[in-house]
Formats: sequence, structure tokens, C-alpha cells
Amino acid sequence: MSKRAALIAMAVSAIFVGPIGSAQTQVPLMPPRSLVRGTERGEMPTRVSYRPRPSMPATPYSTVTAGSSERGSHSALGIGAELGLLGRGAGGTGSDVLGLQFLWGGRAFVRVPVWGEISLRPSLGYFRRSEGSGGAGVTQNQFELGVDAEYSLLHQGRTRISAGIASRLDLLLSTFHALADSSSNPLTTRFRVGPKAGLLVGLDPRWSFSWNAEVTFGLTQPSRTYMGTALGIVRYLD
Repeated sequence: MSKRAALIAMAVSAIFVGPIGSAQTQVPLMPPRSLVRGTERGEMPTRVSYRPRPSMPATPYSTVTAGSSERGSHSALGIGAELGLLGRGAGGTGSDVLGLQFLWGGRAFVRVPVWGEISLRPSLGYFRRSEGSGGAGVTQNQFELGVDAEYSLLHQGRTRISAGIASRLDLLLSTFHALADSSSNPLTTRFRVGPKAGLLVGLDPRWSFSWNAEVTFGLTQPSRTYMGTALGIVRYLD
């Protein structure tokens, strides 16, 4: 009888005490698969953080396009020098070709952007001509102050074609010599104005090749027509 009672007591204990003990020991739940990385590949799981990530600064949109460096160079202040030929109407005296007397010389100039495609081109030049025979001759010196107004008709890549108006104030000094004697005429001034055309071809962002041609008409007496052309180089400062 006592043995049967012991078996009954053990059965009752297994029924009531087992569930109570298991309720006190809770097995932690596995985190959802959406919160665990690396479990699909057999790697060590890493927890996903819900903390907000710092936003990356927006990259500013660049407006630099192909050819902008060339445009920038031509739009900057530039200084240059050129060598040229100036043909002057003979005015009834001896001429070289086509009724013109040719003077050789050059100019130093500054190219100043004003607004948009408009620029100014102040310059300082010197041209010279010598002629004579039989121990006698004359040397003509022409000092020149000029200002050109230019407008760009075409600007493609590193090439700029322009047209405008050239104005010149000439200071003329002629020296006569015969054997050991020489004399000079008084300094005279002339003003002339007329159309011009120009070409700039960029060699790199800092340097450009330049070509200019002009036809000017004297507004003072004696009135003469001038035709000139010059080749040079420009150095941009910006």
C-alpha cells in the first residue's frame, strides 16, 4: 500500500510541479530575420541599428562645360604686342605699291572686356619709313595712340572673330638728311578712324594668337587713307 501511495504522489508532482517550473524559466525569443544580417550566409549575425544616419552633404552642381576655360581666357584682361605693316596713301608723292607708302612697326596693347561681347583695346604704336638716294633722304617716324572698340561676332571654342571701330591719333616727325647735314620738320598730328576686324585663336588658357586688319580715313588735312595689318600675341592675366 505504501508503495502504491508513493507512485501516486510522484505522478501528481510530475503533473503540477513540472509546468510551474517551466513557466518560471522562459526561453528568449529569436529576433526576427529582418533584424539580423548575415544569417543567410552562415556569418555571425549583426544587429540592425535604427538610429538615423547623418545625411551626406549635397554635391554642388558644376556649371563647367567643355570649352569654358577657353571662353574664360578670352573674357579676361589681356596684354599683348604685335608687329605690323601700315600702308598710307601717297598723296601725290612717291609710292611703293598700289599708291601706298608702307611703314613698318608694331604696337603694345591692352585688351579690356567691358560688357558681354564688347571690349576695348587701347594701344601705343610706332611705325617708321626711310627712303632716299644720292646721299640724301628722309626718315618718317609715326607715333600712334589708339583705342579700338570691338564686338565678338563669333566665339567658338578657342576662336573669336570680332569687328569694330579703330581710332588713331598720329604724331608725325620727319627728319631730312643730306651728307653731313640734317634737319627735322615740326611735330604734326593727325586723327583717323575707320572699320577693323580681328581674330583671336587660343594657344592655351593663358595665351592667344591675334590678327588685326583695319582701314582708317584721315579727318585732318592732309586727309589720307590708311590700310594696316598686324600679327601678335596676347597674354591673359586672369
